[in-house]
Amino acid sequence: MEFDDSIQPRAFFDRALQIAVDNWTDLDKQLVAWLAREGHLTKAKLPIHNHAHRGKYFINDKPQHRDAHFDGLWHQVGDFYVDTKYNAQAHVNNLLSTLEQLGVHDPHFYLAFRTSGR
Repeated sequence: MEFDDSIQPRAFFDRALQIAVDNWTDLDKQLVAWLAREGHLTKAKLPIHNHAHRGKYFINDKPQHRDAHFDGLWHQVGDFYVDTKYNAQAHVNNLLSTLEQLGVHDPHFYLAFRTSGR
């Protein structure tokens, strides 16, 4: 599935719990909270690189990339920071890359999306 600006996340489902999300930033924050809650994300496993693996981090323990001059839009989630400055497809790529980097092969969550203008 291709993700562009017409597709937005609608909900994060953690087993039977549905958590409404308004945008990609909300989804990123719910993902980080879920990873920490489930024990997949710890400070010892940081930083989590973004999908491109070129010096930018998706999740870190401080609001900065390897090179502090790289731009980001950081949000704190508990003890972690997530960079949410990405387009729709990069958000999806970051989510998948994060699961891979953490060795989460069978995550027990689901996502719902909405489309606009189609």
